[in-house]
Amino acid sequence: MAMEARPQVFINHGGNDLSDYFVRELATALRDQGFNVFIGSDERGARRGIKYIFRAIESSDVALVIFSDMYAASEWCLHEAVRIYDRHREGKLVLVPIYYRVSKEDVNMFQGRFGECFVKTLKTRGINGHPFADIWKTNVNLICTEPGFTSKDFCNIDVIFMVAMVHWVKRRLRSRNLPSDIDMFIPKQLEPQEGFGKELL
Repeated sequence: MAMEARPQVFINHGGNDLSDYFVRELATALRDQGFNVFIGSDERGARRGIKYIFRAIESSDVALVIFSDMYAASEWCLHEAVRIYDRHREGKLVLVPIYYRVSKEDVNMFQGRFGECFVKTLKTRGINGHPFADIWKTNVNLICTEPGFTSKDFCNIDVIFMVAMVHWVKRRLRSRNLPSDIDMFIPKQLEPQEGFGKELL
């Protein structure tokens, strides 16, 4: 009897920024729970090409779009997000936006360091003439309308944030036809404990 294929999670993030260590730990936790994990930034570094990455998105069950201050510094990262939302809109992929040490408002409005990185990316071809500028902005705005996780809701304590996401992914894949229930995984009150993540605040 053939073994059932393990569900695949695609992680879309900027790479080489504050979110990088978090992404590595999250990927390990997901693999420990029986998921295949594909990290887009790894394949960018391996120079496999955007078509290879798009095929990985198309074969994934869940995509985690991890926004951080430096997210928009990568054109490939923004291209991946467009394909992810396309698949989500077609009903073929569960999409979860994650705001890691950045506010949803800054991402949605292209403010703060997130916005500064986006402007720098546009300037690579001239800010008034980048062919994907409007597509990227619209796509980010659409992703921000989806239910997601914000690290601030977990007092920026990575381990608690990570555990909540892993549990949500497991629950969501077991009940794909049910409404998204992210709110039940967000703590109503969470105070950092001495010696446990307090130094991260």
